[in-house]
Amino acid sequence: MMGVAGKKGGELNSKDQVQGFASGANAVACFFPPTDFLNWGEEGKEQLGRGPQAIPNIVAPFDFVVFNQQKKQFEPVEDIMERRKIGAAISPITHINKQSVPSLIIHGDQDKLVSIQQAESFVKKMKEAGAIAELDTRKGAGHGWANMDKDLEKFADWFDLHLLNKTK
Repeated sequence: MMGVAGKKGGELNSKDQVQGFASGANAVACFFPPTDFLNWGEEGKEQLGRGPQAIPNIVAPFDFVVFNQQKKQFEPVEDIMERRKIGAAISPITHINKQSVPSLIIHGDQDKLVSIQQAESFVKKMKEAGAIAELDTRKGAGHGWANMDKDLEKFADWFDLHLLNKTK
């Protein structure tokens, strides 16, 4: 999300010191990220924590709440249109533009938790926007694999190339 929705520079004249800092990244490398909660594994299949597509035992990421000023408490968001609006806002794919930073995704093609479709559609949309993106697929791998720590070398090479303009 920081590679597609983060701010490149802070608001230097802001009275809020936190606003003075950038929140974006300059390059991204990650493993099997969820990227589109409104198209989860296939077009139109939502993953918003409710209904038949809900991932069992993974409720917390989708526990959407709003603060009720009158009651001074958080309440669950039940309205499906509001849940979709939040789903779009938290989906990195909806924030892609030409200025999105170079992004590398390594993903197993047998991942049952986060479908490789998430990475494929993200990389496709990045390239369509004119941004740099690469998908490195691990054949036969699921949501993690043996010796995945070795893939951190590829992350380092990616950062060297896109942050320092160095090649191996």
